[in-house]
Amino acid sequence: MIRKELHAHLAPTGIRLVTLQRVDAAVKMTDNSLGDLNASVAKSIGCDTIMVGEVTEKSSRYYGVYSEVRAGANIQIIRASTGDVLWQGSHTAVIRGGGIPFGIGSFVMNSVFAGMNLYGDQEVWVVQDLARRIVLAIPDLAYRGED
Repeated sequence: MIRKELHAHLAPTGIRLVTLQRVDAAVKMTDNSLGDLNASVAKSIGCDTIMVGEVTEKSSRYYGVYSEVRAGANIQIIRASTGDVLWQGSHTAVIRGGGIPFGIGSFVMNSVFAGMNLYGDQEVWVVQDLARRIVLAIPDLAYRGED
């Protein structure tokens, strides 16, 4: 889910993107060790720069009157031909609901808000927020339509 959102948030930039299906096909065809994987995949899809990463956090927690939905990732942009890291970042996005109760009324309301925070599209929203933060942190991205 994070990978798809990153791809979607990078789409309006001026950089060339390869479809995720092509990347997946290239990864399946590669029988190399993990160290050679980036270079092999990049070569087979016709790119010298590749973005790799790992999900560091994906959780939902409920504490009765407080809840949070978290998503985090470490991302690197690598020049595949040399193995040089061009950029790296680590980001976490959090959506919180509920809070500290100061009376019986606020206890009930915070419990309701904390519960509502765990339903619906909160997981999608936190991943979209994470992708937006990562893309905004990448230096020198030129968006189409900007001078």
